[in-house]
Amino acid sequence: MKKLAIIFICLFVTTGCYNYHDLQEIGIASSLLIDYDGVYLIQAEILKDEDMIEVYDGQGKTIQDALSNIMMGTNQTLYYAHLNAIIITSRVNIKEVIEYFMRNPNVNNNFYVAMTESTDLYEKENFGETILNILERNKVGNFYETSKNLYNENQDMAIPVITKDKKITKVVAYHNLKPTYYLDIADINILKMLRNKTGSTFSISFQDGLLSTTTNSAKTKISLEDDVIKLKSMIEVSLEEYSASAKTNEEEVIGEIEKALAQNIKEQERTFLDNLIKNDTDILGFDNLIYNKKHNVDRDFKTYNYEIEVTVRINKKGQLLR
Repeated sequence: MKKLAIIFICLFVTTGCYNYHDLQEIGIASSLLIDYDGVYLIQAEILKDEDMIEVYDGQGKTIQDALSNIMMGTNQTLYYAHLNAIIITSRVNIKEVIEYFMRNPNVNNNFYVAMTESTDLYEKENFGETILNILERNKVGNFYETSKNLYNENQDMAIPVITKDKKITKVVAYHNLKPTYYLDIADINILKMLRNKTGSTFSISFQDGLLSTTTNSAKTKISLEDDVIKLKSMIEVSLEEYSASAKTNEEEVIGEIEKALAQNIKEQERTFLDNLIKNDTDILGFDNLIYNKKHNVDRDFKTYNYEIEVTVRINKKGQLLR
């Protein structure tokens, strides 16, 4: 396995202290699945070779106890430097997990954190590497970004929810370190846009057909004026699918599509904000904005009015000509 071979070479060259025998004594963890039911129940996905992973499990009153028990009975020690993902259930205290791995000097900050509603995730393939690729592509759940929000009193955290068939169908938003609201696909697309991430998809009915777009760029400015929080978004999209009879090589038609998309996205954004307010979860850092602007200790994003502006531009190179 090329990746595993490179890891071994890097360990040998950069540390100078590992020999072949030593490499047989480490269990390279690709991912960890952490559950809690009175005790911590942890499964570790260990890389063996190109075509094989093995799953070990352990339990204990603390995370450290459970991890120590995972490799008991083998001659290996868990090695986290190439960890791809940590997956937790809703029963797990996310603060304890993040703080444990923040303190661990052998853990890199490049892995991702996700929630799952299933503890039956592992099969024969490298689940951790697959999840890493999915989360990197969707730009959600990075451990470094998640850990920063852990100590930010003015912003809640959000992590993706992974299904057994390796899909992101929801993102869970926290408040006071407890899961409070599950964002659906429409919410996720708005969240990515507001965080200036690309890859959101927006589909609408247009005249006598349908159209679907993907964002190539997104720039959102969030500001506070008096008691109004203003969200101004400028996005560029590619027209991926189009079934209406109006010709998209006509500027007037393109303009109508852009206006229709902007209105649809604006309505979705309003629904998204209403849900955040209803569930008292501030994953966009509005309270940060209020505090920095007004130095108001009694800040509360739920008491402010919101003004939304969305401008859409279609990348002409990506349009479907009819």
